[in-house]
Amino acid sequence: TREDDGDYLDVRVRDLQIFDPVTGGAMQVQAKDSRVNLDRLDEKKANYNRAKYMVSGEIREQLQEAREGKRELTPKLDQEFRYMLHYRASMFVLFYLFLGLGAATGLLMRRGTQLGALAVAAGYGILYFVLSLRLGKELGKSGSLPPWIGAWLTIIIGGGAASLLLRRAIRR
Repeated sequence: TREDDGDYLDVRVRDLQIFDPVTGGAMQVQAKDSRVNLDRLDEKKANYNRAKYMVSGEIREQLQEAREGKRELTPKLDQEFRYMLHYRASMFVLFYLFLGLGAATGLLMRRGTQLGALAVAAGYGILYFVLSLRLGKELGKSGSLPPWIGAWLTIIIGGGAASLLLRRAIRR
């Protein structure tokens, strides 16, 4: 419907059954009318100024402009930009981390079942997710630790574990 103050979408639903999760019962509604202002839908635009939507060159440029005094960054945004640069760099090393962990696990569990090795590999993935994407990210972005430590924390811990496991596997 087009009106003076904008375009609207009129919706009428008939014979609607609504489920109530609290009581567990269902309620029958004969008709339900609803109206959506289509002009207001454009007002909700995503904020693409966050670090995860920018390429690394744009992040470096904004940090450089902040150092030169051309741009002002809030401390939170500065932490987020610095964390994201280090996080992206750490992703290049992640392959070698899982290669080391996988090789050591394969050597240590060569007499076990494939299901056991699969379970250990899934455990590595979950542990990486919790440490990196939860703990490291929060520590790096919050300012509790320098951003580079938050981004590289899991790689450092995992690399140490892979080294110990590889040394143990080789001695066997």
